[in-house]
Amino acid sequence: MLSSPDWVVTSTCRSHTSTPADASFGESLASFNLSDKSDLVTRFQDAPVACHRFDKSVPISTYIYSLVAGAYSVTFPKEADVDPQIPMRLLCRKSLAEHVEKMKDDWFRITIRAIRFYEIMFNTPYPFDKLDQTFCPDYRMGAMENVGNITYNDEYVPRNENFTRVKMENIYNTITHEISHMWFGNLVTMEWWDDLWLNESFANMISFMCMDEAEGLEDITLAWNIFLGENFWGLGTD
Repeated sequence: MLSSPDWVVTSTCRSHTSTPADASFGESLASFNLSDKSDLVTRFQDAPVACHRFDKSVPISTYIYSLVAGAYSVTFPKEADVDPQIPMRLLCRKSLAEHVEKMKDDWFRITIRAIRFYEIMFNTPYPFDKLDQTFCPDYRMGAMENVGNITYNDEYVPRNENFTRVKMENIYNTITHEISHMWFGNLVTMEWWDDLWLNESFANMISFMCMDEAEGLEDITLAWNIFLGENFWGLGTD
């Protein structure tokens, strides 16, 4: 993919970004059967350009593939907190960067603790090569478990306000829910949409279990209260 150099581009796998000043730029273009003389490249004229090339993914269902691009601000976890085999980032529009900076430690803590919990529970290491989490403006869903690149509605980011404890723990549940899908839903995918109820219901149950049982999440105390509220809502709807 070609973009402005100040854009961040993320997808399922790790990316390799180069500009015309880099020796790898021509190689990256060639991987798309392009050269610096190709029409797609020359359309940029004298404007700066970057080429983004991604590693080849393992086979996945098309609905859990994503490509996100924009002038995002990028935040990283503390180096001591994360497994070096699983690079992690939080992406948000730049107008929210100061707010994400305030909440990033808790967000990364939930993420890392959830991954460790599921690795033990499923006896399977985190199955992909990185994990970006992107706050998207005007996103019509709450969140989506795209492989290696979870997307969230950026209304999950507090703007100079204090979310209630219930609201904040509901957001934590969304994090643990989407991460659980990296194993079932993504590593293993239902055969057809008529089994989606099981994919989502199991993720719902096990995400609350993670909140309640994962080491390092002892400050989360409302998991089963929120679960029961959703359970009664589901029974009433049924």
